[in-house]
Amino acid sequence: MFSLRTCFCVLHFVLLLVSTLASEKGTSFQLQEHDVPMPFDVINVKSTDNSENHKKWNGRYLPDRSHEENYGSISRIVTENEDFAVVEPVYIVPEQKKSIVTMGSMDINSTCDDGKTNLTRDWDGSFYNYTCMLSDTLPISDIQPLLDRDLVPKYYVANHVCMKESISYNHDIPSFGSHRPAWARYGEYKFLPKQRWLHNLEHGSVVMLYHPCTHPVLVQRMRTVLKSCLFRHIITPYNLVPEDRPIVLVTWGNRLYMNDVDTKLAIDYIKKYANHAKETTARDGQYDNLLIEPAELISPDDINICPTPHKRKNRI
Repeated sequence: MFSLRTCFCVLHFVLLLVSTLASEKGTSFQLQEHDVPMPFDVINVKSTDNSENHKKWNGRYLPDRSHEENYGSISRIVTENEDFAVVEPVYIVPEQKKSIVTMGSMDINSTCDDGKTNLTRDWDGSFYNYTCMLSDTLPISDIQPLLDRDLVPKYYVANHVCMKESISYNHDIPSFGSHRPAWARYGEYKFLPKQRWLHNLEHGSVVMLYHPCTHPVLVQRMRTVLKSCLFRHIITPYNLVPEDRPIVLVTWGNRLYMNDVDTKLAIDYIKKYANHAKETTARDGQYDNLLIEPAELISPDDINICPTPHKRKNRI
C-alpha cells in the first residue's frame, strides 16, 4: 500500500499538470463581439416575421414613427460566419439632414470642395494627430480582437458637406455619415482626416487606422496584407485609435479592432465587408494632401479581393 505522503505527492502532481494544460489552451485568440452604445437616437425594434415583403419606400429615410405597422419589416438581425457572430438589436436613426444637397447632385468644385481649398476646416495640420506621445510602443498583450457593427438604415443617404461648414461625429471612428464631396486618392497617408476617408468607405473601400505608437512591425504586417488585397484602401495613423487595440480596419458600417495582426481574420473581414457599400465605384479620388504612396491596382474594379498568397506583393 502507498503511504499517505506518497498519495499526496501524486495528487499534487496531477493537479499541477491539469493547471498547466488549461493555461496553454487559454492563450488562443477569439474574436469578441460587442454591441457599442451609439449616441444617436435609437428606436427599440420588436422582432417580427421576416417572411413578409418589405414595404415600398415612400421617399423618406425612415417611415413615419406614428404608425407601428411601418416597422413590420425591421427585425433583430444576426449575421454569422465561421469567425464571428454580430448581433444588431436596434435601428439607428440617421443624422438630421442639413441644408445641403446630397450626393449625386453636387459637382466637385472650388466653390464647394475641390480637395485643395480650405483644408484646415477639417484638420489644422497639427502633428499631434499622427505622432506617438507615449514612452512605450503598443500593443498591450493578451487582448482579443473586437468587431463592431453599426446598423446603417437601408435607405440612408449620406450628405455631402461643403468646406464652408464643419462636420462633427458622435464616434471617434465613424463607419458612416456625412462627408466631403471630394474623396481621397487611394493609398497611404501621413495623415488623412475622417471627413475624407468616410467618403471612400461609401465607395466600398477598407481604411486601416493605426495608433501612432503602434509597433512598426505590426503596422508593416497589416499594411502588407491590405495593400495586396485591393486597390481601394486607405492607410493613415490616427491618435484616437484605442491603445489596447491599436489597429482598426474600417468598412462602411463596420470596425474590426485588433491588438495583434491576425492575417486570416483580417483577410476574412476584408473579403466579407470590402466592396459592400452604397456606391461601389473603383474611381480614384481627388484629395491627395500628404499622400505618401498611391495604391496599386490588384484586379480590375477590385473583383478579385485578397488573391492567393503567392500572387501578393510585398510579402513579409
